[in-house]
Amino acid sequence: MTTDMASGARHDDGDRRFRTIFDAASIGIAVIEMTSGRILESNAALWDMLGYDAEELRAKTFADVTFPADLEADLSLFAEMASGRRDRYSIEKRYVRKNGSVVWAKLHASIDRSTEDSSIYGIGMIEDITERKMLEEQFLQAQKMEAVGRLAGGVAHDFNNVLTVIRGYTELIISQCGGADDRRGDAEEIRQAAERASMLTQQLLAFSRKQSRHPELLDVNRAVRETERLLARLIGEDIMLRLRVARTPCAILVDSAQLQQILMNLAINARDAMPNGGTLIIETAEEIVTQGPGARVCGATGKHIRISVTDSGEGIPKEHQPHIFEPFFTTKDPGKGTGLGLSTVYGIVKQSSGFIRLRSEPNRGTTFDVYLPCAANEVPREIESERGRGQRGTETILLAEDDPGVRRLAERALKANGYNVLSAGGGREALQVATTFRGRIHAIVTDVVMPGMSGPTLVARIEVSRPDIRVLYISGYADDTMAQHGVFEDGMRFLRKPFTPDELARTVRQVLD
Repeated sequence: MTTDMASGARHDDGDRRFRTIFDAASIGIAVIEMTSGRILESNAALWDMLGYDAEELRAKTFADVTFPADLEADLSLFAEMASGRRDRYSIEKRYVRKNGSVVWAKLHASIDRSTEDSSIYGIGMIEDITERKMLEEQFLQAQKMEAVGRLAGGVAHDFNNVLTVIRGYTELIISQCGGADDRRGDAEEIRQAAERASMLTQQLLAFSRKQSRHPELLDVNRAVRETERLLARLIGEDIMLRLRVARTPCAILVDSAQLQQILMNLAINARDAMPNGGTLIIETAEEIVTQGPGARVCGATGKHIRISVTDSGEGIPKEHQPHIFEPFFTTKDPGKGTGLGLSTVYGIVKQSSGFIRLRSEPNRGTTFDVYLPCAANEVPREIESERGRGQRGTETILLAEDDPGVRRLAERALKANGYNVLSAGGGREALQVATTFRGRIHAIVTDVVMPGMSGPTLVARIEVSRPDIRVLYISGYADDTMAQHGVFEDGMRFLRKPFTPDELARTVRQVLD
């Protein structure tokens, strides 16, 4: 064999080895003609990644399969390499698959200059990093929600104190205004704004998991009826509210405040979908879940209560439907939506071992079906009516609250209902009042977190000499803070801020009884 023949044989062997490696590589490889950007060669890994076969890719340029938003940066680097100013580059970019889906990839591009015909070729090594990017996004989302949780927990206390004062005095103004008084309408607007602000705080706390659940047996049908007045105020007079509640009671194990939050969030979402008015229907019915998407999602079958919230609005476009439960996703104008409402509903429903289903078509309205498992062989307690229960008394109440506005409001509310109130601006002052007061103190209403002495510490000190005293804790802090103080132990009563004068007086009556 001559030297030339041996050299040729080695060259052929090298080509075969290169082709074997090229075809068997686990990452995508492409050879690109630099002048036109046309894809000359590609391997099986790239075909699988992008969904094209070899012939289809030969008919395309690298720009044809690049995600439009990533094309400018890629073209700039490609031009630098073609002009000789750069030999290689590495970037993370997105490609568009044949079916229109997007794949994240790490591109390592280098240049090959032919010594035979002066041609310039680009060699692209393309690694699919879609799974890694998804994990990164989930991690960033978790960090974002942790930051939201810290922010929400930090501002909740002061914000809820302010809202307690706003809501409380607004209720007092409304109670003093007649039906024809123009001030009543203004006060109603203030009340609605305060209720929306209060709900936003609870959404932030619930979504960031700073809010503990306190499930109890409830009749869901009664619960829906009890929220009718509140929902009617939220959606406005131009939207007709209709309830279609099942006749048979159904007991479910759920946090009553969270159930109300589900209804309020879905009602507000429906209201925003009907800017020119319409109809909102809330329906309850028992259903046996045997199979289907709901059973697969929650892993539960059997008897469920279905709560359907239906609006006659514009519907949700199909391209938005896969994202509606994502946190911070909103199609509303800036300042008109937080993107937390539906994600909060989703989180509460999942936490309650249920599932939620969306049905919507453009211009034909939207229905959210919430499924919650029925409690077996249990009888739910009656949900207290918003009004009408006895709340007056003559007992002596020790009030410990460090916020002056909340303290004055609570004192006024209790005195208006006949109670004798001993007011203190903190734990130490309340302890001194309890020590010097000679008569019986029937109950103490105390904030949980106060400077100098916390509510639970105050109660423990007072119970030494007054073991029969009843206790009601109030606070605007997040529930994890309350749990650290032992507030949610068995038998302890707790009223969350912001509360109204009626809510405070009614809860105090329950504690005393």
